[in-house]
Amino acid sequence: MDYNGRLCGYDAGVLSRPVGYYLLDKTAVCISACPTTSNYTSFVCKEDYQAAADASISLGFFYVMEQRCMYKIASQPIINRCIPNVVASTSKSAALSAAAKHGAAGNMANAASYSSGGNKDTGWFQLFLTDVWTIKGLIFGFGLGFSVVVAFSYTYFLRLPGLLFFMIWSILLSVLGVLVAGGLLLFFMAQRWSTDGIHSDIATKTAEYTSYGVFVLSGLYLCLLLVLRSRVQLAIGVVKEAAKALASMPLLIAMPIIQVAGIVVFLVPWIIYVFYLASSGEVVQVQGSYTNAAGITQTYTYRQFVYTENTKYAFLYMLFSWFWTSEFIIALGQLTIALAVVSWYFTRPEHKWKIGSWTVLWAMGTAGLYHSGTAAFGSLVIAIIKTIQAILAYLQRQAKKQNNRALQYLLCVVQCCMWCFEKFMKFLNKNAYIQTAIYGYSFCKAARSAFFLLLRNILRVTAVNMVAEFVLLLGKLFVPCLTTIIFYVILAYTPYAGDINDIVSPSVFVFLLAYIVSNMFSEIFAMTIETVLLCYVADEEMFPLEKRFADGGLKSALQRTAQKHAADSKKVSAAPEEKYAVSPEEKQGGFEPNPSNSQPSSKQAIHIHATSHHHHPEGDSLI
Repeated sequence: MDYNGRLCGYDAGVLSRPVGYYLLDKTAVCISACPTTSNYTSFVCKEDYQAAADASISLGFFYVMEQRCMYKIASQPIINRCIPNVVASTSKSAALSAAAKHGAAGNMANAASYSSGGNKDTGWFQLFLTDVWTIKGLIFGFGLGFSVVVAFSYTYFLRLPGLLFFMIWSILLSVLGVLVAGGLLLFFMAQRWSTDGIHSDIATKTAEYTSYGVFVLSGLYLCLLLVLRSRVQLAIGVVKEAAKALASMPLLIAMPIIQVAGIVVFLVPWIIYVFYLASSGEVVQVQGSYTNAAGITQTYTYRQFVYTENTKYAFLYMLFSWFWTSEFIIALGQLTIALAVVSWYFTRPEHKWKIGSWTVLWAMGTAGLYHSGTAAFGSLVIAIIKTIQAILAYLQRQAKKQNNRALQYLLCVVQCCMWCFEKFMKFLNKNAYIQTAIYGYSFCKAARSAFFLLLRNILRVTAVNMVAEFVLLLGKLFVPCLTTIIFYVILAYTPYAGDINDIVSPSVFVFLLAYIVSNMFSEIFAMTIETVLLCYVADEEMFPLEKRFADGGLKSALQRTAQKHAADSKKVSAAPEEKYAVSPEEKQGGFEPNPSNSQPSSKQAIHIHATSHHHHPEGDSLI
């Protein structure tokens, strides 16, 4: 749109001029084509000034300073706009030289920086892009390739005997040690202050009472460790098993890439619709002003779009469709991970070698064919919450414009509550998808089951989340730091260093790429940990001890807690053996099917929701 509100190439007067050439006042003039070469004595002006600028070059430069014209700079058309492709320093020197030659050597500083920055040398960003292009193979090889290897190596080392145990308990006991040491230091300091004759009695008592508070906090923390000690051991076992599951199905790491590809496919038509919607408003005239180099205030007019209420609702609908679709793609990814990990968990140890990347492909197909409705329902809940948050944000802006403090505070409180509710629902949804993967439940039943399961196992969930957050945080820092250090060493002590302008910027860029990779890896790892935990709980609640699928550290944890859950174990194992029809293959896999004369209950066996959908080879797995 030009300075008169006409659409270049569409409206009367500019039908043959489809592209816009920008002036210094940020308005555009419609022209037939972008200049392919720079000509600092030829100008593009607003219509009332074009003839005068063509007749007098010195007057043209004056109009440039008045922001009514702009000399021609070599440009390329991008989305119907002329974007300069000339280095700023070249443009600056040529413009000043041409202005001086024609007796118009005024203040050309603003005009001379029109291209891309105006430093005496090439700008930092252009140098950075040059370096990225020069060593693009090294940068993306480390940032996107080597970081994945480091992330997998990190999960492998977590499986080493004693390593995770030492990491977790050293941190937990270090916190206790810091609390006790801090309390003792405060107490002894208060004792010294009471006899030095310098510090007041109030300061002494404050330090003493604070030390007592720290001692109480240390005692509470010690009690928490004693209560959670067995759960922490369970959490360590869960994290180890999750690391094994992730290592056996490496294709899981590609899930974020697949999700991003799905979002991109959706964004193409979505953006087109939004562009058409954005151009459907009514064009109105607005008056602006600026102060020129001589201190004179100049006024000008420009046009902008104004939208009807119906169009605003259409924008809200498009926003809602974005929220729902993006959350739906995320939900399908979570369901895929859960299905793959559930299949891995409920496979006997001697047959786990058959679980691999093909399991992930099966999980993707199962999630899309049989559980897309569950993903759609769960993502709909999150989309509604996000849409309400967007409406609240709009109302907050309106309240700020009206300077209504009371309404601003009220909306801020409501927005905070909605944020908390969104986090809670995302957590519940994730666990509901895992319940769906285990039992084949619909969303509402899965969400209810997940909620009460979390309540029954709140201490376990707390301990596992505490350990998992620590492990994931270490991974988020370890992966990008190690990747960047090795990249820096290779860049600094090889011939690559002579080919680039700067070594810090590419290193920071590699760190950011590696951090993105580690963050995506951590999201997958977190979902795997949560799935293993819920599989463990389902395994414990529904199978007798000798029939359970737990392996490694989880098996030891089950054995230690068998006496505590004796009553539940007796209920599970009370079913008569003769009611089960067990095939030789099922005996080999270790799974006994549901009684043939009754519908399986949650206390008898897991509902094999995928039986009619997927044939697992040789009957060696629950799924």
